[in-house]
Amino acid sequence: MVGSSNSIIRGNRITANVKSAIFVQGLSGPTNGRNNLIEGNFLFQTGGSDSDAIQGHSNDSGTDINGLRIINNYIEMGSGDFGIEVGAFGGNAPTDVIIEDNLIKGTAAWFGGISLDDVSRSQITGNVVDSNGSDFSIGGIELVGVSASTISGNVVIGTAGGASGILMDGNGGTDDNTIANNVIDGFANTASKGGISLEASGGATTIKRNVITGNVVRFIAATNAGVSYRGIQIFGNTATSDVTDNDINHNIILGNGDTAIEGLTVVNNSGGTVDRNIFQSNTIIDVANGVFRDANQTNTTFLDNRFQGVTTEFAGTKVATEIRRNITVGSAADTITSGTTQTQVGATALTASFNDVDTHGNTDDGVKLPTAVAGAEVQIWNDTATANLRVWPATGDAIEAASVDAVGVVKVEPDIVVTYRAVDAKTWYITDSYDRSP
Repeated sequence: MVGSSNSIIRGNRITANVKSAIFVQGLSGPTNGRNNLIEGNFLFQTGGSDSDAIQGHSNDSGTDINGLRIINNYIEMGSGDFGIEVGAFGGNAPTDVIIEDNLIKGTAAWFGGISLDDVSRSQITGNVVDSNGSDFSIGGIELVGVSASTISGNVVIGTAGGASGILMDGNGGTDDNTIANNVIDGFANTASKGGISLEASGGATTIKRNVITGNVVRFIAATNAGVSYRGIQIFGNTATSDVTDNDINHNIILGNGDTAIEGLTVVNNSGGTVDRNIFQSNTIIDVANGVFRDANQTNTTFLDNRFQGVTTEFAGTKVATEIRRNITVGSAADTITSGTTQTQVGATALTASFNDVDTHGNTDDGVKLPTAVAGAEVQIWNDTATANLRVWPATGDAIEAASVDAVGVVKVEPDIVVTYRAVDAKTWYITDSYDRSP
């Protein structure tokens, strides 16, 4: 589809493609290809060069493909490039692109799920990229020179291949984006990349003022000796790179105890600028190094992060790093089912510091805090779609202004993580609450 606007490509089945199955571009002249919709198609790629299943390129000087919408397509990659690729590639940078609710599945080696290159003011939401045991070599979602865009509510199901779940490449300036409430599940990679990677490489690159919040990265067992597996990482890889003023907050890194896994990593390899990045209120569980940083980063702040089951909280070099109010707490527990009697006696007793309640069958079913000990902290995540997870104290304790043994007034809603802190040997108070929903 060349130089066409306001068109719809819907409900097609295209198989055995060695080039792009659906291709949208501008036309020299210039003629723009704007406001097109690609929806509900079934695409099966078999590989070859330049073989993105859906490809949107502005392509020619002075043209654009603004307003392109790619929604609810099924894409199967039997090798090839990306499931979806959108970018300028010689034309003007596309804006207002929406990529939503697509399922992209691999069956052989491929580049990755979704790639945006020189795109702004766009959204990638609600997509699933499933490696299906195959290796993608670049990333589940790749952002190159992307600005002022939102990547939220996506799921990337990982692989032992050498890739990142979400790769932010600063070539061209990857700035002012929000990466929120994505799940990177089952990762263990061979190329020392990470679940979410902010990686400045190639030329004068910037990765600045991005917000990385509410994401979950879960690692499978490491399979490659000597390789570092990283939850969220910042890398300055060139002498001209600038990775500055990024805010990484309220993310959860779930390791598996492997000695190769790092929760948060800040490294400046090549003499560029890695400065004023903040890591705040993240939860890092069951990893070897909670944080690793080298001597070349500057003014990095680690504030109010929580470490559970971590061998070393802060590894590497402490130069030019501010560390405040980080705490190390106890263990983590998942696969928790809320008690169904809707009473203090029948509420499920919590025994860990971080508690993932992933089965909550009825509104007002509940869990019970451990016995209060001054300074103790417990996090409860309603990891379900069911409202009103109720929280009781242990016998003889109280929650905030409620009476002894009474249920807390605050109910934990779907995708909310609530933090309770014991101020003495009897009373719990809520000190933090954040939303992980897209």
